[in-house]
Amino acid sequence: MTDPLGYIIDKFDLRWSTFEYMPIQIPNSNRVILAKLFNKLGYRKGAEIGTLGGMNARTLKTYITDLELYCVDPWAIYDGMQYFNDPQQMIDEYDLAKRRLKNFENVHFVQKLSMDAVKDFEDNSLDFVYIDANHELPYVTEDIFYWSKKVRSGGIVSGHDYLKVSGGKYIKGKGNKTWHCDVRAAVHSYTEAYHIKPFFVIDECTQERAGSFLWVKP
Repeated sequence: MTDPLGYIIDKFDLRWSTFEYMPIQIPNSNRVILAKLFNKLGYRKGAEIGTLGGMNARTLKTYITDLELYCVDPWAIYDGMQYFNDPQQMIDEYDLAKRRLKNFENVHFVQKLSMDAVKDFEDNSLDFVYIDANHELPYVTEDIFYWSKKVRSGGIVSGHDYLKVSGGKYIKGKGNKTWHCDVRAAVHSYTEAYHIKPFFVIDECTQERAGSFLWVKP
Protein backbone atom coordinates (compact mmCIF):
# COMPACT_ATOMS: atom_id res chain seq x y z
CA MET A 1 0.00 0.00 0.00
CA THR A 2 1.50 3.30 -1.12
CA ASP A 3 -0.14 5.59 1.45
CA PRO A 4 -0.49 4.00 4.90
CA LEU A 5 -1.15 7.37 6.56
CA GLY A 6 -3.97 8.18 4.17
CA TYR A 7 -5.44 4.74 4.72
CA ILE A 8 -5.44 5.19 8.51
CA ILE A 9 -7.08 8.61 8.28
CA ASP A 10 -9.77 7.37 5.88
CA LYS A 11 -10.45 4.05 7.59
CA PHE A 12 -11.05 5.57 11.00
CA ASP A 13 -12.68 8.73 9.62
CA LEU A 14 -10.14 10.98 11.34
CA ARG A 15 -9.83 14.73 10.96
CA TRP A 16 -6.68 16.68 11.73
CA SER A 17 -4.71 19.74 10.81
CA THR A 18 -1.01 20.48 11.14
CA PHE A 19 -1.82 22.71 14.13
CA GLU A 20 -3.86 20.20 16.08
CA TYR A 21 -2.53 18.92 19.38
CA MET A 22 -1.16 15.43 19.14
CA PRO A 23 -1.89 12.59 19.51
CA ILE A 24 -5.05 11.84 17.56
CA GLN A 25 -7.23 9.28 19.32
CA ILE A 26 -8.45 6.39 17.17
CA PRO A 27 -11.87 5.56 18.64
CA ASN A 28 -13.11 2.07 19.51
CA SER A 29 -9.70 0.54 19.00
CA ASN A 30 -7.37 -1.88 20.73
CA ARG A 31 -4.37 -4.06 19.94
CA VAL A 32 -6.48 -6.47 17.91
CA ILE A 33 -7.44 -3.54 15.69
CA LEU A 34 -3.75 -2.63 15.45
CA ALA A 35 -2.83 -6.16 14.34
CA LYS A 36 -5.60 -6.10 11.75
CA LEU A 37 -4.32 -2.73 10.53
CA PHE A 38 -0.81 -4.12 10.10
CA ASN A 39 -2.28 -7.02 8.12
CA LYS A 40 -4.33 -4.75 5.87
CA LEU A 41 -1.26 -2.62 5.18
CA GLY A 42 0.59 -5.72 4.03
CA TYR A 43 3.15 -5.72 6.84
CA ARG A 44 4.87 -9.10 6.96
CA LYS A 45 8.05 -8.52 8.96
CA GLY A 46 8.03 -6.96 12.41
CA ALA A 47 9.63 -6.92 15.83
CA GLU A 48 8.14 -6.73 19.30
CA ILE A 49 10.50 -5.27 21.88
CA GLY A 50 9.49 -6.64 25.27
CA THR A 51 7.49 -9.80 24.55
CA LEU A 52 7.36 -11.11 28.14
CA GLY A 53 4.61 -13.77 28.23
CA GLY A 54 3.78 -13.50 24.54
CA MET A 55 0.19 -12.29 24.77
CA ASN A 56 0.51 -9.48 22.23
CA ALA A 57 2.84 -11.54 20.04
CA ARG A 58 0.11 -14.17 19.85
CA THR A 59 -2.39 -11.50 18.83
CA LEU A 60 -0.07 -10.33 16.05
CA LYS A 61 0.43 -13.86 14.72
CA THR A 62 -3.27 -14.68 14.99
CA TYR A 63 -4.26 -11.82 12.71
CA ILE A 64 -1.19 -11.85 10.46
CA THR A 65 -0.62 -15.55 9.94
CA ASP A 66 2.29 -15.15 7.50
CA LEU A 67 4.07 -12.56 9.64
CA GLU A 68 7.75 -13.06 10.35
CA LEU A 69 7.91 -11.88 13.95
CA TYR A 70 10.99 -11.22 16.06
CA CYS A 71 10.28 -11.37 19.80
CA VAL A 72 13.01 -9.42 21.59
CA ASP A 73 13.30 -9.81 25.35
CA PRO A 74 16.15 -10.80 27.67
CA TRP A 75 13.76 -12.81 29.86
CA ALA A 76 16.22 -12.14 32.68
CA ILE A 77 16.71 -9.68 35.52
CA TYR A 78 19.06 -6.78 34.69
CA ASP A 79 20.19 -3.56 36.36
CA GLY A 80 17.51 -0.90 36.01
CA MET A 81 14.68 -3.35 35.50
CA GLN A 82 11.33 -2.37 36.97
CA TYR A 83 8.55 -4.45 38.47
CA PHE A 84 10.17 -7.87 38.18
CA ASN A 85 12.83 -8.99 40.65
CA ASP A 86 12.50 -12.78 40.66
CA PRO A 87 14.67 -14.62 38.10
CA GLN A 88 12.31 -17.60 38.18
CA GLN A 89 9.42 -15.38 37.12
CA MET A 90 11.34 -14.41 34.00
CA ILE A 91 11.98 -18.07 33.21
CA ASP A 92 8.27 -18.74 33.66
CA GLU A 93 7.34 -15.83 31.36
CA TYR A 94 9.69 -17.15 28.69
CA ASP A 95 8.16 -20.61 28.94
CA LEU A 96 4.69 -19.07 28.73
CA ALA A 97 5.63 -17.14 25.59
CA LYS A 98 6.99 -20.30 23.99
CA ARG A 99 3.76 -22.16 24.76
CA ARG A 100 1.54 -19.37 23.46
CA LEU A 101 3.44 -19.17 20.20
CA LYS A 102 4.35 -22.82 19.65
CA ASN A 103 1.74 -23.38 16.93
CA PHE A 104 2.86 -20.43 14.81
CA GLU A 105 5.57 -20.47 12.18
CA ASN A 106 8.21 -17.80 11.61
CA VAL A 107 8.45 -16.67 15.23
CA HIS A 108 12.01 -15.89 16.29
CA PHE A 109 12.87 -15.53 19.98
CA VAL A 110 15.72 -13.06 20.41
CA GLN A 111 16.83 -13.45 24.02
CA LYS A 112 18.89 -10.29 24.33
CA LEU A 113 18.68 -6.82 25.83
CA SER A 114 17.06 -4.39 23.45
CA MET A 115 20.21 -2.38 22.70
CA ASP A 116 22.14 -5.57 21.99
CA ALA A 117 19.44 -7.02 19.76
CA VAL A 118 18.96 -3.86 17.70
CA LYS A 119 22.47 -4.30 16.29
CA ASP A 120 21.34 -7.54 14.62
CA PHE A 121 18.84 -5.76 12.36
CA GLU A 122 19.58 -3.77 9.23
CA ASP A 123 18.24 -0.24 9.00
CA ASN A 124 14.93 0.02 7.10
CA SER A 125 14.44 -3.76 7.26
CA LEU A 126 11.18 -3.99 9.26
CA ASP A 127 7.59 -3.17 8.36
CA PHE A 128 6.82 -2.31 11.97
CA VAL A 129 8.15 -2.31 15.48
CA TYR A 130 6.08 -2.53 18.67
CA ILE A 131 7.92 -1.33 21.78
CA ASP A 132 6.79 -2.61 25.18
CA ALA A 133 9.97 -2.99 27.22
CA ASN A 134 11.41 -0.94 30.10
CA HIS A 135 9.30 2.22 30.48
CA GLU A 136 11.81 4.34 32.41
CA LEU A 137 12.72 7.42 30.38
CA PRO A 138 16.31 6.51 29.40
CA TYR A 139 15.30 3.04 28.21
CA VAL A 140 12.15 3.88 26.28
CA THR A 141 13.87 6.88 24.68
CA GLU A 142 16.67 4.61 23.45
CA ASP A 143 14.21 2.04 22.19
CA ILE A 144 12.21 4.56 20.16
CA PHE A 145 15.32 6.22 18.73
CA TYR A 146 17.25 3.12 17.71
CA TRP A 147 14.41 0.80 16.72
CA SER A 148 12.80 3.51 14.58
CA LYS A 149 15.88 3.30 12.37
CA LYS A 150 15.07 -0.35 11.66
CA VAL A 151 11.61 0.45 10.26
CA ARG A 152 11.35 1.26 6.56
CA SER A 153 9.72 4.40 5.23
CA GLY A 154 5.98 3.76 5.16
CA GLY A 155 6.21 1.31 8.05
CA ILE A 156 4.87 1.94 11.53
CA VAL A 157 6.64 2.73 14.79
CA SER A 158 4.39 1.80 17.71
CA GLY A 159 4.42 0.78 21.33
CA HIS A 160 2.46 0.19 24.50
CA ASP A 161 1.71 1.97 27.77
CA TYR A 162 1.08 5.47 26.50
CA LEU A 163 -0.63 7.14 29.45
CA LYS A 164 -2.67 10.31 29.54
CA VAL A 165 -0.45 11.71 32.31
CA SER A 166 3.27 11.04 32.28
CA GLY A 167 5.45 10.55 35.33
CA GLY A 168 4.37 9.42 38.77
CA LYS A 169 3.21 5.85 39.23
CA TYR A 170 1.19 3.54 37.07
CA ILE A 171 -0.74 0.68 38.68
CA LYS A 172 0.17 -2.55 36.96
CA GLY A 173 -0.99 -6.07 37.60
CA LYS A 174 -0.60 -8.33 40.56
CA GLY A 175 -0.79 -6.96 44.06
CA ASN A 176 -1.18 -3.37 42.83
CA LYS A 177 2.58 -3.10 42.35
CA THR A 178 3.54 0.22 40.85
CA TRP A 179 6.26 1.47 38.55
CA HIS A 180 7.22 4.61 36.69
CA CYS A 181 5.94 4.93 33.13
CA ASP A 182 7.65 7.57 31.00
CA VAL A 183 6.42 6.41 27.60
CA ARG A 184 4.35 9.53 27.01
CA ALA A 185 7.29 11.83 27.74
CA ALA A 186 9.58 9.87 25.42
CA VAL A 187 7.00 9.78 22.61
CA HIS A 188 6.31 13.50 22.79
CA SER A 189 10.01 14.37 22.94
CA TYR A 190 10.81 12.20 19.91
CA THR A 191 7.88 13.28 17.77
CA GLU A 192 8.56 16.94 18.50
CA ALA A 193 12.29 16.68 17.85
CA TYR A 194 11.81 14.83 14.54
CA HIS A 195 8.65 16.65 13.46
CA ILE A 196 6.50 13.51 13.43
CA LYS A 197 2.93 14.57 12.76
CA PRO A 198 0.37 13.18 13.01
CA PHE A 199 0.73 10.38 15.49
CA PHE A 200 -2.05 8.34 16.99
CA VAL A 201 -3.11 6.44 20.09
CA ILE A 202 -5.39 3.44 20.26
CA ASP A 203 -7.42 2.15 23.17
CA GLU A 204 -8.60 4.32 26.06
CA CYS A 205 -5.76 6.29 27.68
CA THR A 206 -6.06 7.47 31.28
CA GLN A 207 -3.73 7.73 34.28
CA GLU A 208 -4.33 4.06 35.07
CA ARG A 209 -5.15 2.56 31.67
CA ALA A 210 -2.55 2.43 28.95
CA GLY A 211 -3.08 2.73 25.23
CA SER A 212 -0.69 2.22 22.34
CA PHE A 213 0.99 4.91 20.27
CA LEU A 214 1.82 4.73 16.58
CA TRP A 215 2.99 6.77 13.64
CA VAL A 216 3.87 6.11 10.03
CA LYS A 217 7.59 6.54 9.44
CA PRO A 218 8.17 9.24 6.80
